[in-house]
Formats: sequence, C-alpha cells, structure tokens
Amino acid sequence: MRKLLMLFLSLLSAGWLHSQSLAPEVIASAGEHFATANAQLSWTVGEPVIETYTGSTAQLTQGFHQTNLTVVAVNDPTAAFQVSVFPNPTA
Repeated sequence: MRKLLMLFLSLLSAGWLHSQSLAPEVIASAGEHFATANAQLSWTVGEPVIETYTGSTAQLTQGFHQTNLTVVAVNDPTAAFQVSVFPNPTA
C-alpha cells in the first residue's frame, strides 16, 4: 500500500515540476544575424572545436549553426532576349 501511495504522489507531483529552458549561445570571435522579409543570414567566426561526422546512413554536425536543408525546385526562366549596346567602342 505504501508503494502505491508513493507512486501516486510521485505522478501527482510531476505536474508541478518545470524544467529549465536555455537559449542557444555561442562563444566566438565575431558573428551577426541579418533578416529580411525573404531570407535570413547568420554567421560566426572563430568558433572552436567543431566537426562534421558522416556515416553511411546519418550525418552528425557540431557547432552553433546547424543545417536545415530543404530541397526546392529551381525556377530557371529561358526567356529569349537581345542586348544592344551603343555606341560600340570596338567598331
């Protein structure tokens, strides 16, 4: 009976527990983050001890900036246009 009561109290108290939340931080010589409506660019210089391990089925990357690759279709317009430059300096 005592074990059942302890289990019940443990499960009941788990609802009151909160874990910590950490914001990502990096120790580097320099870095910046730029954002526009269409794109974002983040970079760091001098981040020590990073490496990428590649296996046959997985890839492990270390470091602050992690890749989030999304393959999208490339829009390659093949519009025919003609360029004329006047005056022609070689004529």
